[in-house]
Amino acid sequence: MIFLAFAALLDEVGNDFVDKRKNKLDLKRFSHRFVVSFFDQRWVLKVVILILGLIGIIPLVFFLAMFSFDYAYLGVSLYSKTKQNIKLPLAQITKNYTSVT
Repeated sequence: MIFLAFAALLDEVGNDFVDKRKNKLDLKRFSHRFVVSFFDQRWVLKVVILILGLIGIIPLVFFLAMFSFDYAYLGVSLYSKTKQNIKLPLAQITKNYTSVT
């Protein structure tokens, strides 16, 4: 349990580090791109769960569950961001059109 808590803490610290320094990192360098993508997707906890599953401390199904949850969460987040990029909803467009005429 301590390993999982430490991995989750490291994920948070790494993600905050990447968020604050994304613009300062040279994304043309592989090492910088790797660090950004590793901590942006919060892979520390996933790797620790995979290792604990491979050595038999926890069932591997926990890795599958964590992986599935994270990527479902990412999918919803990406879907939400694409919906937020729409300039005006259809209801607002029709409201503006009817108020002009």
